[in-house]
Amino acid sequence: MSEVGEAMNGDRRSALEQRAEAVRSRLERRLDALDDRRDRLVELAKKASQPPVSVVLIGTASLVGVALLVRQLRQRPNRRQRLGAAVFGVPPRKPEGFLAKALKRAALSFVATLAQRASTRGLDHFLPEAPPASRVAAPEVPRPDY
Repeated sequence: MSEVGEAMNGDRRSALEQRAEAVRSRLERRLDALDDRRDRLVELAKKASQPPVSVVLIGTASLVGVALLVRQLRQRPNRRQRLGAAVFGVPPRKPEGFLAKALKRAALSFVATLAQRASTRGLDHFLPEAPPASRVAAPEVPRPDY
């Protein structure tokens, strides 16, 4: 009877080992796929940071930012409309939708980030920092014998 139990344990162990091996192989495939995706993303980021592409991205972001700013200024009521709304109690404007707010915020944060990066890169280009002075080891002073 113990031989039957050992055979069942052996079968169960081999099944568990096969299952573990299948899980390991799936995990390795997924890790390889993630590595490939990461490599492609790094290559894309390197290409996007090259001068012609980065200039186009900064220009596009600037245009989008200016367009949003002009649109907001045009939608803003003028002084006469604001005074009339205060005196006559005109109902407020319909609130913006969630998606519109999210897109505006994303575009403005993108423009702000690009402007910050461009200014930092410009400062680095026009005002380069001096490389840190290499430290020269102080000469050893012989110890006096007492």
